[in-house]
Amino acid sequence: MELFTVPCITCRAKIKVRHVSAIGQILACPRCGGMVQIIAPEGWKPPVETAPTKHEPATTNSPTRPTPAQNEAPKPAAEAGNATTPPTYIAEPVADEIGMPSLVSPHEQRMRRRILLIGGAAAALVVASGLWSTLGETDKDAEPLTEAAPTATTSATSRKIVSSTPSTTALAKSTAVTKPAGAGTSIAVASATSSRPSILALAGTPSATAGTAVAASGTSRPAATPTMPLSTAVAATSDPKPPIPNPPMATKPTPSATGAPPALADSSAKLQQPAAGLRFVQTSRRDALEIVAQLAGLALDVNWDTLTPADAGLKEKVDAATTEGTLRDLLEQLLAPKKLLWAARGNVLTIQGSVPTPTPVQAEYAVGDLIGGDAAQTAALAEMVQSLVEPETWTRAGGVGNVLAADSALTVTQSPRVQLEIAALLDRLRLARGKSAQSSQTTSASAFGLAGTKLGTPISMNFRPAVPLSVVLARLEALADVTLTIDAVALAEQGASGTTPVGIAADKHPLAQVLTALCEPRGWAWRIIDAATFEITTQDAMRSRAYLEVYDLRPLLVDGARPEPLIARLKAQTAAAGWLETGGSGVLIFDAASGRAFVRQHQSGHRRIEQFLVDTTAASAPPAARPSASSTAPKPTATPPKSP
Repeated sequence: MELFTVPCITCRAKIKVRHVSAIGQILACPRCGGMVQIIAPEGWKPPVETAPTKHEPATTNSPTRPTPAQNEAPKPAAEAGNATTPPTYIAEPVADEIGMPSLVSPHEQRMRRRILLIGGAAAALVVASGLWSTLGETDKDAEPLTEAAPTATTSATSRKIVSSTPSTTALAKSTAVTKPAGAGTSIAVASATSSRPSILALAGTPSATAGTAVAASGTSRPAATPTMPLSTAVAATSDPKPPIPNPPMATKPTPSATGAPPALADSSAKLQQPAAGLRFVQTSRRDALEIVAQLAGLALDVNWDTLTPADAGLKEKVDAATTEGTLRDLLEQLLAPKKLLWAARGNVLTIQGSVPTPTPVQAEYAVGDLIGGDAAQTAALAEMVQSLVEPETWTRAGGVGNVLAADSALTVTQSPRVQLEIAALLDRLRLARGKSAQSSQTTSASAFGLAGTKLGTPISMNFRPAVPLSVVLARLEALADVTLTIDAVALAEQGASGTTPVGIAADKHPLAQVLTALCEPRGWAWRIIDAATFEITTQDAMRSRAYLEVYDLRPLLVDGARPEPLIARLKAQTAAAGWLETGGSGVLIFDAASGRAFVRQHQSGHRRIEQFLVDTTAASAPPAARPSASSTAPKPTATPPKSP
C-alpha cells in the first residue's frame, strides 16, 4: 500500500513510501543513492489498521517481499529514453542498514545470519589465499623488486577500479582477464566504453558510481554509492547565471622559463616493474595513463604549462600492449603518437609537451599599423611589451630578453615561448583598436567567456564526507561533459592528492559554484585551461601564474571623463591582488586609442577586477535600470577539512 511520495533532492525521482515505520528515517534513493529523509506531508494521517477476522496460515499471510524488479539498479540514462519525467521508485525500510523493524520471519532471519557468516568466512579465506599467492610466491632466481609487481584477476566488470598502491590490482572493463600462470606477470584489458578509473586510497573506500568492485582474489562485491545526509543539502539557486570564477588562462606561463616541474627525487625506477601481458584496447589515453601511473605507485599529473588539451589528446582512444616489457615501455607507447614527454619525480608522474628551450632567439614584429610612424608610440609600445609579457625575463630585470624600437618595427630577443606571448599581445591590441589580427587563433573573448557555457552547467550531487577527491571530479566530469585534472605537484606540497577525502552537496548549482565550494574551504583553487578543461590546484600555485586580460573601460568613461581616477579607484579596491607599485606583480596599462585596460594579474586579481567593474557599472546605471534586490540563493555546501 502506498502511503505518500517524497522527492529525491539529488535526482528528482519520486520515492514511494509504503510503510509507516519509514517515517522519520533517512533512506538511500534507489535511483542515485542520495540520502532522503522521509517526512510525511502536512496534514497526513496514518491509516487505521483493522484486526484480522480470523487466523490465517503463515504461508498465506506472510509479508510481501519486494519483487526482483524492485531491487534492480536503475537503468542508465542512455537506456531510459527521452522520458520527460523521472521514473518512480519504491522506498522500503531495510533492517540491516538503518535499524528498521524486520519484515521477515525469525526463521528466515536466522538463515540469513548463517549465510552471511559462512559467506564472510569464505571471503576471508579467499582473500588470505590471494595475498599468500601474491606475496609468498617469488622467483628465487629473480632479483627482488623495490615495489610489488602488478597482478591481475579474472573478471568482466562494469567499470575500472584501480588502487593507488602498487600492490593492488588494476582492472578494466569488458574483455575477461585471465590470471597468468607465472609469477611477476599481469594482464589487464581496457575497453572503449570503460569509465575513468577511480583512485582508492584505503580498503573499503566507497566508489562514486554504481558498479562492481573486484578484490585481489577475483571475487566481486557491490560498489557503494557515496552520498551526503539530506540535512547538508542546499536548495536550487534562483540565478542561472554562473558567478565570476577563478579567472581564465588563455596562456599559462610559469615562474620558470622552461616550465620544468620542481626539483624532486627521481622515481623513474618505479616504472621498471614488469608489465608482461598488460594491454589496452580502444581505451582513452587518460585512463590508460592513470592505470600505468597507479601500477607504479605514482600520481598522474599533466603539465598544462607546456601543452594544450588538443596537444595532449587525453580523450583519444588508443591501443597499447606489451608482452615482455615494463610499465615504462607501455607508457612510452601511449605518449609516442602525440610526441609527449614524461618525468617521474617524487611520487608524481608528469606528462608534458616539448619543453621550450630558454635559449633566446631574435624576431622582428611589424607594428606600423599600431604606431602610425610615431616614434613616441613605438617607444611606448616597447615599454608595454616589457611590462605585460614576462617582466622578469628582460635584461632590465636581470633576464636575457631585449627589445629595440625602430620606425615601424620591434626587434625582440627572447626565448621562443615568450616570443609567442608577444605576438599574442600585439594581436589583442589590434583587435582592441578595431584592426585585424595577424593570427587566426587570436580572439578578443576571454577564456571565461569561452568556457561560460560549461561553467553554467547545472549540477546536482550529494556526496557524504570521506569520498576521494578523484571520485567527486569523475562525477562532475560526467555531469558537465568536461575534463577535470589535478595539479598533483602543487597539491602534494599541501599533503593532498586525488585520494584526499572531501564532501560536497549541490542542487542545480552552476559548475563554477560547485568547483569554488569544493576548493576554497581547503585552500585550493581551480583554473580554466580551455573551454571544457579545468584544473584543481592550490592558491599559491594559482597566484604564481599571471596572464593577460583586456577590460573595456569606455562604459565608465562618459562625458570625457579621465581614466586616471577610475584606475586609481580600481587599484585601491583590488589592493589585495597586489600591484607593482605596492610590492605586488600586477600591471595595468591603459590604451587611450581603444579605451581598454591591458592587465597582467593572477587569477584572484582578475576575479576582483571583474567584480569591481560589474559593481561600478551597476552603481552608475539609472535607478530604473538597476537590478532589483533579491534574496541570496544558497550556495553549494562542501564539507570543510578537519583540523589536525
